Amino acid sequence: MPAAPLVSVVMPCFNQGRFIAEAIASVHAQTVDDVEIVVVEDCSTDGFTRDVVRTLSCARTTTILHDVNRGVAAARNTGIRAARGVYVLPLDADDRLAPEFVARTLAVLESGRADVVYSRVRYFGTRTGDSAVEPFSVRGMLRHNLVVNTALYRKAAWAEVGGYASVMQAGLEDWEFWLSLLERGNRFLRVESPLFLYRQHGPSRSHSANEAQARLRESIFARHRDLYRRHGFADARQRPRTAVERRLRRLARLTKAVCGWDCAAGRPPAKRPIPLAAAAPRGHALHAAILRRLTGRPIGAATAPDQPTLCMGDALEPHLLGRGVPATGGPPVAVWGAGFVAAAAAVLHGAADPPAARPLVLHAVRGRLSLARLRALGYDVARTAVGDPALLAGLLVPRTAPRRRFRLGLVPDAADRREPAFTHVRGRLPATRLISIVGPAERFLTSLRECDVVVTSCPHAVAAADALGIPNVHVRVPAGGPGAACRSDDRHAYRFDDYFSAFGVRPPSLALEDLRTLSADDVARIESSCRPDPDAVGSVVAGLLASCPLTAVDADAAAMSRAA
Repeated sequence: MPAAPLVSVVMPCFNQGRFIAEAIASVHAQTVDDVEIVVVEDCSTDGFTRDVVRTLSCARTTTILHDVNRGVAAARNTGIRAARGVYVLPLDADDRLAPEFVARTLAVLESGRADVVYSRVRYFGTRTGDSAVEPFSVRGMLRHNLVVNTALYRKAAWAEVGGYASVMQAGLEDWEFWLSLLERGNRFLRVESPLFLYRQHGPSRSHSANEAQARLRESIFARHRDLYRRHGFADARQRPRTAVERRLRRLARLTKAVCGWDCAAGRPPAKRPIPLAAAAPRGHALHAAILRRLTGRPIGAATAPDQPTLCMGDALEPHLLGRGVPATGGPPVAVWGAGFVAAAAAVLHGAADPPAARPLVLHAVRGRLSLARLRALGYDVARTAVGDPALLAGLLVPRTAPRRRFRLGLVPDAADRREPAFTHVRGRLPATRLISIVGPAERFLTSLRECDVVVTSCPHAVAAADALGIPNVHVRVPAGGPGAACRSDDRHAYRFDDYFSAFGVRPPSLALEDLRTLSADDVARIESSCRPDPDAVGSVVAGLLASCPLTAVDADAAAMSRAA
C-alpha cells in the first residue's frame, strides 16, 4: 500500500456529472502531487451522473456511492471519513481550483499562521468576475458566512467538532461548521488571490437557503449561543445588544485607525490541549510534535484521573502496573500506538498484571507483541491497529529532497549518551555525526535527514529513520548500561521486537562490540541491506491514521455531539 497522501480533496456530487471531469482535472493540475480525491455520489436523480461517477477511472481517485440521497453535509462527512490525508479540502463537483491553490494554502497552514485557509473567489460560467466578500473577522463571521466551503483544514479539526451537521440540510452547513471550528480556537486566513473558481449556472443551494434564512439563522444561533453572546449578540438577528456595544465598536474602529490593532475583529478562544500520557520525555517530544501537526492543538501532560487521556509511548506499563486498583467509571484512556516494555508483568515485578485503573480503548498499539499481551489479559483487540506513531515523523519535515551531509548518523538512547563506543566510532570514521534524541523533534529529524545511514540504540530513532526512508540498524546495549558485558536481552530488546513485529520481521542488529569495530564497509552493507520497505511503512502508517481517535468520527458519537 502506498504512503498516505498529505491532502484529501473531498468532492460531493449530486446531479453534477457533466462538470465533474473539470473539477477532477483541476485537482490533478495542482503543483503539489501528494493529493488524493474522494468522490461521494449522493444518489443523483438526473439519470446519468451516477453512471459517470461509477465509471470514473482517474488516478488517485476513490469513489463512494450513497444508496440514498443524504444531503451535502452527510456526503462530505462520508468522504472525509474515508480520506487518508492529514488535511482536507472540500470541493463541489462543479467548481475548480487554480493550479497553485493547494500549494499556497498548505504553505500557510503548515507555517502555523492559521488552521483554516481559503482564498478569494473568482466566478465563471453565467457570471464572471471576482467576489467582493469582506476579509475574515470574528464579528463579521457571526453576521454572515465569510468563508467559502473550499478551504483547507485538518481532518482532526473536523473530527473534534463531530463533522458537518447533517441537520442543516436546507443550507448554511458550511457556516455552521466554520462556527464550530471557531468556537474551538481555530484561526482563519484568506489568501488574497482568486484561487478558487466558483461556477455560476442558475440557482444554487445558497439561493435556496435564502428562502429559509430566518429559520436557519435561528438554528445556527441556538447551536452557538455562547459564541454569539461572548461577542455581544443577543439573538439570531445578529445585532449588537445595547447602545454601549455600539459605542465600544466605534472605539474599536478608532483604535484600529490610530494603532492598527483590530480589536473589533475579536479573537477565537484558546484551543483545548490534548492530555497526553507518555512514559519517557524523549518519546513525548516526538509524539507531541506529531500530535501538534495532526491536530493543530497544544499538548499537555495528563495528570488528572478524571480527564480523557491519550496514551502513547511506553505508557501502557504504568497504566497496568503502576495502579493496581480495579477499573473505575472514569473517562477511558485512549491507547494509540502505545506499548509495553516487557513480555509480562512477572518480568518486571514478579506478579501477574493487575486490572487497569481506568478503562482502556485500544485504537492502536505499538506492535503485535503488545497486542498478544493485551489479548492474554482479556482485552478485545480484533479491531486494534499496530504501529508506532513515530512512523508519522515525515509530517514534521519538508517534502523536498534532503541534503545528505554525513555518511553515518549515530543516535544513542538518552541512557546511552555516555557509552564510549558511540564517540569512538565518530572519531574513527569520517563524515560521522552524533545525534541527540533529546530536544525539539524537528531539530532531531533534520539531523537524521542529513545522514545516509543511521545506527541507533533508541527505538524511536529506528521508527523515525524508517519514516524518512533512511537505512538503519539498531544496537543492542546491555541492560546494565555502559560498560556492562553485552547480552542479547538488552534493555530495549522487547521494545525493538515489538516495533518490528508490526511489519512481521526481525531485522539484523549490532552488538556493542560490533559498534566498536564498525568499518566503512559495514556501513555500506547496512545501507544496502537495511533499507525500509516503503510499502510496508505506508501500510502501517495508513492503519495508524485510520485508527487515530483524534481524526476519526463515529457516526453515533457525531450525532450525539452535534445534537441541537
